Amino acid sequence: MAIVLYSGCKKEDYHNNTPVVVVPDKTKLYQLFSSLRGTPQTFTVTAGTYQTVTASGGTKLKFYPNSFKDASGNIITSGTVTLQITEAYKVGAMIANMAVPVSTDGRQLISGGEVKIKATMGGQEVFANKYSTSFKQPATSTQPMELFIGTTDSDSVTTWTPADTTGSGTSAGGGTTLDTSGITTAYYTFDSCNHFNWINCDHFYSCGCTLTDINFDIVDTTFNAYNTAVFVIFPSINSVGNAYPGSGHDFAYNNVPVGTTIDIVCVSVIGTNYYYCHQTGITTAAGLVVNPVMTAQTLSYITAALAAL
Repeated sequence: MAIVLYSGCKKEDYHNNTPVVVVPDKTKLYQLFSSLRGTPQTFTVTAGTYQTVTASGGTKLKFYPNSFKDASGNIITSGTVTLQITEAYKVGAMIANMAVPVSTDGRQLISGGEVKIKATMGGQEVFANKYSTSFKQPATSTQPMELFIGTTDSDSVTTWTPADTTGSGTSAGGGTTLDTSGITTAYYTFDSCNHFNWINCDHFYSCGCTLTDINFDIVDTTFNAYNTAVFVIFPSINSVGNAYPGSGHDFAYNNVPVGTTIDIVCVSVIGTNYYYCHQTGITTAAGLVVNPVMTAQTLSYITAALAAL
């Protein structure tokens, strides 16, 4: 809600009542999430050679002699490439990075993991020509997955679109093959990725069941869309989405299956104070309204709480 401040100068036969409009912004909320993201992992590889990088969460990146190109599209055949890698396999990391598994057209996704890759050489950005990425899974699965590309909007929220399948080298036009060659470790593997930044191993969620909208009214009206973010977690499909300002309610989330179990997380910053709410085991019903109660917490508490999700 915009705050309109009226200022006037009392003077004979003169009045200045021009309104000054102060528009709230989300700067402090963005700064909060910037602090929650943590530090990317850093690796170096040599361009023009076959090399494999394994990140701490299990993501495997395999680079070929032609994997890197410069801004003009020229293949880089030598030199040191620095990689900064961020992994988000659990919903807490997805929330911290504002990279929720929701497509750009608003459809919920089942997630097999998200990875952000930034490549540079000599301080200049390096681009992907073709490389392989494998998303580590807790167990083998026959669930088909696709590669999705992330786009970050003006609210710093990343959403997803299916990758361009041209020349992808995968069997089902951008689909995946499940690497079960290891005895104990399973991966969803894409052999021909051509994009850095955010990539995601996903599948569109569909249940064929009755859907409803969920509304959120935070008990304390101090909290609003400019200082608070609300997330809906779907534990059964390893997915999460961010709620948006609702009509007649503080926040809303659409098209949630009736009878499913969800958790919610709310994160807020007001002035120099941080707030957090985590409610679990909520069973959805038609027209459900949830009333989150925010509690003052430290930044370190919120960071640890998200890491534990």
